[in-house]
Amino acid sequence: MTDDLYTRRYDIDGENEPRGLYAGQPRYLLNQLFTQAQGRDWYMDSALLTFETNRDGDSDARLPRVAPLMFGERLFDYGDFGTLAVSGSTAILDRELGVDSYRASAGADWTTNRVLPGGVLFSPFAEGRYDFYQLDNTTSGVSEVARGAASIGSRLSYPLYRPGKTVDILIEPEAMLAYGTAGANDPDIPVEDSLFYELDESSLFEANAASGFDIYEG
Repeated sequence: MTDDLYTRRYDIDGENEPRGLYAGQPRYLLNQLFTQAQGRDWYMDSALLTFETNRDGDSDARLPRVAPLMFGERLFDYGDFGTLAVSGSTAILDRELGVDSYRASAGADWTTNRVLPGGVLFSPFAEGRYDFYQLDNTTSGVSEVARGAASIGSRLSYPLYRPGKTVDILIEPEAMLAYGTAGANDPDIPVEDSLFYELDESSLFEANAASGFDIYEG
């Protein structure tokens, strides 16, 4: 892959197919070494990542080496009192040119479900997270950033179900009311894992719909 146009010249496809925990981007080569483990009520993964570019005008020196990227989560089931998820994450990114960032995060997420009279599904939730960043080579000269962010709210839905001989029909009107902290996105925090956002049915009713950790939707 020393030639930037190698995959195009020889019409080699499949360069962006997933081959591990993380997916690559067009004309970026992703190397990843990872481990993954899970049980009935916990999950964790850890990965070492390096990148190479095949894009004109791009430099490998500006791409990060991630050593490591880690995430872990533990679930606590309290029955009628809901489910609590406690998580931790860390990311260490080094570059030859550009900003180096070291992030550590801890968070908790609680939710439960209640069926109200008439079949209305009531789902209150609360979540909070603390992030700490240590930064090098920033243009502003800031070396440390810490923040706390939280959201609270509820979802209401009314599932309407009609079984049929060959087709079952499910219509579920849904609404959400949420309140979150403002000003959570410090301009000194480098945006590494939240560059892309896709609005679809999986993120529409999320209080914090931002992907990754660097951006928080308050």
